[in-house]
Amino acid sequence: MIMKKPDFKCYCKNIDFGTYENTVSMKCPNIKRKGGWVSIDNCLATVMAFLWKNGIETLNSCCGHQKLETTVIVSEKSIKKMKELGYKNSTLDAPDNVKKQIFKITI
Repeated sequence: MIMKKPDFKCYCKNIDFGTYENTVSMKCPNIKRKGGWVSIDNCLATVMAFLWKNGIETLNSCCGHQKLETTVIVSEKSIKKMKELGYKNSTLDAPDNVKKQIFKITI
């Protein structure tokens, strides 16, 4: 079901990491706890919906709040599909066993 990759722009202003000030609740298809509801940064909502519709199993995401690179962490089984969709691995420092699962979200 590959659709056009959505444009992305972070519009956070003075948002700290770990807060829920600028989030929206969305139902994630691969999360079973809490009925599948997760908090997503507002500016990432369209991207996350796109990824889920294309079968990507996500584990975490952060828009970076205009301070860090915007990233999505996916399951190992979704790595190949992320690359097929045109996403590139993040340059953030992470342990080698996880690094291959972290993708940057850019337009």
